[in-house]
Amino acid sequence: MMSHIVLHLALCNAAVRLKTQTQMALHVSVTDRIHHAAVDQTFTAVREHVNVATVAFDMPWGVYRADVDLNAGKASCSATQFFGVVNGHDRTIGMTLQDKKAPLAVPALVFGSAPFAFAYAQPTVVLFDSKTVKCDSEVPDPLQIGDATQNDADGYYATIYPTKDLFAHEPLLPAVRITDSRGDYHYIRVSKDFIRFSTMAWPSVGTFNIDDNAMQFIAASKEDTLLCPKMTETIVH
Repeated sequence: MMSHIVLHLALCNAAVRLKTQTQMALHVSVTDRIHHAAVDQTFTAVREHVNVATVAFDMPWGVYRADVDLNAGKASCSATQFFGVVNGHDRTIGMTLQDKKAPLAVPALVFGSAPFAFAYAQPTVVLFDSKTVKCDSEVPDPLQIGDATQNDADGYYATIYPTKDLFAHEPLLPAVRITDSRGDYHYIRVSKDFIRFSTMAWPSVGTFNIDDNAMQFIAASKEDTLLCPKMTETIVH
């Protein structure tokens, strides 16, 4: 089953300086781990009053690398990002085009489906120093990983980049934070292997699906506590 992907591209300085209504060639290449091109297409982007260009395409389930190149008049800019697609789940992806190529950082990806009927759940991936937290106990403040998780209507997607601060807290314990109908937080532990920063050119991936049973489980559980149920819907690769 295909998923509809929408890329929102924040324009680089070279593009922002162009006159409005200027047409720009925008090339999008999306490849998988074996360098097969799922998308290889040139779009026409128009410099509007807003500094964002939007393109869309359909893709199957998988993990991909997106390379975007924009011809901004006499200059050019680009962006590269890894992302995951859940089978049959549409998603939006934000990318920022840079005037100069930035070093490619390989993140850890965690994503999964979430029940549409529980939009308030807002699953969010958080990390703890494993030495500071244990099952069925109150959780400390999570480690700082920025705004790593994006929520769509029926899924969530986390992109976590390696930092010196995270390495200082290894071994890391990942959890998915879920909000209940009262606005309280619940934390479900997931496999420690979900967060593995690859030394290769491809991210590690963990998949954890939130379903109706998970929502019923947290509704009967104490908030702000690390919950450690038996995992039946987890995949790491």
